[in-house]
Amino acid sequence: MSQLETQPDTTTASQADIDALTQTILDYAESCYSGEPDRRARVLHPALAKRTITVHPRTGRDMVTPMSVSEAIENVRAVQTQTEKLPQDQWRVDITILDVFKNVATAKSMSREWLDYIHLAKVDGVWKIINVLWQRYDA
Repeated sequence: MSQLETQPDTTTASQADIDALTQTILDYAESCYSGEPDRRARVLHPALAKRTITVHPRTGRDMVTPMSVSEAIENVRAVQTQTEKLPQDQWRVDITILDVFKNVATAKSMSREWLDYIHLAKVDGVWKIINVLWQRYDA
C-alpha cells in the first residue's frame, strides 16, 4: 500500500482562499435568514447536488431526498414573503473549513436549524458550492 505524498488540509490554502470559502458559505447560509435568493444563487454551482435524509411517509424507511439548484434558490425566495423573519442577532452560522486541496474544499456549516457538509470547487477563480449533504436538527 502506498502513502499519499500530499496530505490535504487547510494549511495548504492561502488566506485569500480561506476568506473566499468562508464568505461563500456565509452567503449560502445567511441568504436563508435574510431571504436573498440572488445572494444564494451567486454561490451555487449549476451542477449543485443537495441532499438530505428523510423518512418516507408511508414506509417509515429512510430515504435520500434531493434538492435541485432552483429549489435551493426558491426556498430562499419564500423567506422574502414571511412577515416575521428571524432577527439578525439570532442568526447562527458556525463555519469550519475542514480541508482544502488546490481547487476543491470541504467545510461544515452549523446554523440554528441545520447542519451542512459542503463541498466547494474553485471554478474560473471563484469558489462555488457544488455538493451539500444536510440534516435538520429536529429531523
